[in-house]
Amino acid sequence: MTLPVITALINFSTGPAFAQTMILDTGILDTNILADAAAVIVDVSNQVNRIETNRGRTALSDQFQTGALTLRIVDQSGDFNS
Repeated sequence: MTLPVITALINFSTGPAFAQTMILDTGILDTNILADAAAVIVDVSNQVNRIETNRGRTALSDQFQTGALTLRIVDQSGDFNS
């Protein structure tokens, strides 16, 4: 059995996360959302050490509960230290 390929992205932007950010003089009206900055998205897939998931329910007859994802990132180069 082959292992799944995991892609882990972190969005560090402070604007809305539900649409493409609109930058004045370059954005498309009625498509982009006016925000304070363009999205800063970082791929941390190669720094992921462990992933744990929890589904909201185990059987169709169970009451639906919120699921959870725990993602452990090992930052050996200190990229996320400020």
